[in-house]
Formats: sequence, C-alpha cells, structure tokens
Amino acid sequence: MKMNKLTVAALAFAAIGLASTAASAQNVSAGSNDLILGFQIASGTGSNTNLEVDLGSYSLFTTSAQLTLTQLSLSDLTSTYGSSWSNASTGVNWSVAGVTPTTNNFYATSTTSIKTASGSTLAGPDGQISSLAGGLNGNPQTANSTAASAIGSNATPASTLPTSYTSLEAGNGYGYIPNAETTGANTDELYKFAPGVKVGGVFPAAVDLGTFSLSSGGVLTFNGSAAAVPEPSAYALGICAVLLFLVLKRRHSVA
Repeated sequence: MKMNKLTVAALAFAAIGLASTAASAQNVSAGSNDLILGFQIASGTGSNTNLEVDLGSYSLFTTSAQLTLTQLSLSDLTSTYGSSWSNASTGVNWSVAGVTPTTNNFYATSTTSIKTASGSTLAGPDGQISSLAGGLNGNPQTANSTAASAIGSNATPASTLPTSYTSLEAGNGYGYIPNAETTGANTDELYKFAPGVKVGGVFPAAVDLGTFSLSSGGVLTFNGSAAAVPEPSAYALGICAVLLFLVLKRRHSVA
C-alpha cells in the first residue's frame, strides 16, 4: 500500500513525539556510592518539594580536584523554589551526603568545623544516607538535568516520604553531626567519617575533603583539599617495581 507525503510526514511527527515523551520519562540513576545534593525550603514556593541531585561517586571528591558540577541546573532551582531561592533570609537550605556501604564510611557537609561523629558507630548515619541515594534512584528526571529529580509535591509532601532529603537529614544532621545545612548561596565543607575505636575517649577525627560552593546564579563547584590515598594494589606494584630495579641493578653490577 502506498502512502502519500502527508501521511509520511504525519507518521514522522508522531514518531518524534513518542521519542520526546520517552526521553522525558527517563529516571535518575543514582549509585550506592554516589554523593547526593539535597535542597529544601521551610515555607513558600516548593516547601513540600526536595530538589535532589546525584553528583556522582564519592571518589570524585577525595582528591585535590577543582570541579564545576553541571548536574545542578539553575532552571530547576527557580522552577522548584521560585526566583528568590538564593535570598539569604528566605532561601533554600542545602547539603551533600553519601556513603561507601562496604566500609561504613560516610560523607556529609557542614557549615561548622566538626571533628568526629557523635555516635558510637557509623551504622546509623550510613543507613540513612544509603536510603537517601536509594530514594532518589529511579525517580523521574527534571526537565533540565538527567541527574536531578523533584521529590514530593503539595499533594504528597516530601516530609511524608521516608527516603526524602527532608525526612532523612533536614534539621538533625542525620542524627550524628551538627546541622549540615546552609541558607541561601554559601559554602559547605565536606567531611569524611570512618569507623574506629575511641582514643582517649574520642572517636577518630573526620577528614575535611574540601569545599562546596553554591553561587546565587546556581553554579555549584567543589574545591578539593584531600590527596588521594593509593589502593593496596598500588603499593604492591610500587614494591614490585623497586625490587625489579634492585635485581636488574645487581645483575648489571655482577656483569
């Protein structure tokens, strides 16, 4: 059966429409080792919604790298919280958190200098933050970022969702560290907490990994301060290289 040009054109437009719909229906893919950026506001536009953003693996933030994190979109901030989202008195609060589930290390931001977690183990905050990443994973992407999702609505407030940013973090620093939020455009220090035994009645010190900065234009950057710690395999390779060098040197001397 032959189709005229109008029929072909109509089918083509329909296919484009279906492709656009499929693209807009994609979901966020948040890994268990990823750091999650969360936003909330106490009242007004967006007060029932958490804008949550997957920033990628924790390993990106354990070096001295300087990063501009394009996963966050200014358009998402304004569409969720309005044009005054960065106002210092009425603006949103935000923080970043993540875990390494296999080691019970966890990462969280704070505006104050913090040295240790206040609990005897890290299982509590580790479990909460894991739930944060799990809650974001599989949620619909925003119109402006494949790594972001608006969690909660006026009909179903974020505070009623057990794995939302508001439920897990807001107001209590995951229950173990000082309040990790910043009002408006500002900076947050990223800390790493690791399990350990008390020494002199104090748990191991948290490591300051660097600074997140959020501009009033919605640009999120990270200025890392921590040098990467080589994996055991890297040490092994280094030792093998030294031994090989010594063997070759000895052979050369004998010859």
